[in-house]
Amino acid sequence: MKKCIVTVLGKDTVGIVAKVCTYLAENQINILDISQTIIQGYFNMMVIADVTDLSKDFTVVCDEMEQLGVVGPHEGSKPRQVLMTYAQWMERTMQHSGSSDGDE
Repeated sequence: MKKCIVTVLGKDTVGIVAKVCTYLAENQINILDISQTIIQGYFNMMVIADVTDLSKDFTVVCDEMEQLGVVGPHEGSKPRQVLMTYAQWMERTMQHSGSSDGDE
């Protein structure tokens, strides 16, 4: 089993757990263990994940999340910031899935 640790840090927003977990699941990343805390309005989540079935380099996953506007840019050893609310993520997801229906 190939494991990694994913951390999410930033201001607490509605749907932040769902947003991150949905993206991980869509990329065949299985969550093995998860811990989260909220302290004075700041959210901290640590996920231990199985990336055995991930078909791309994990840095590509991070870059894709940046391109989607979900996380901020790479800043050395600093964690990427979460930039999108869950509602925005769902709206984008629905627009994307709706656009493929007319192409078939």
